[in-house]
Amino acid sequence: MKRAKCWMKIDCRDGLLTVLLGAVIAWLPATGTLAAKAPPFTAAENGKALAVIQVPEKAPPAIVFAAQELKGYLEKITGAAFSIQNKIGPAEGLRRIVLGDCEESRKAGLDVATLPPDGFFLRQVGDALYVCGQDDPTLRKDELIACQLSGGER
Repeated sequence: MKRAKCWMKIDCRDGLLTVLLGAVIAWLPATGTLAAKAPPFTAAENGKALAVIQVPEKAPPAIVFAAQELKGYLEKITGAAFSIQNKIGPAEGLRRIVLGDCEESRKAGLDVATLPPDGFFLRQVGDALYVCGQDDPTLRKDELIACQLSGGER
């Protein structure tokens, strides 16, 4: 299997969550469709969500926070109501936006150990769009919010 080479070096001073979410949103124009060579990934259509956001059961706070932020952005740009699931797996009739390093992302060939610090993968495989990187499990939600509000200073 070919290893994914899609990563971007970012750090908190550059607004980690903003850049990460910006990368996802940049792929989702107002119609909610990914603009890439992969088959279309339509996240929403006519105000209805066609995808669900999934995070691992024991996701670190950074992933949970990113999922909540992504949900809010997607709802604003599409007018659809998105849900967050605390498990990774098939979602009947829906596409999936999978956040965080998990067994399924590794099976898709995304090895976060190969990334530089603050790097991440953004890759569509089948019905799933994977967004994962080397997450700091020690970051708390209040630290993430403070980092975002301060323009990236911690």
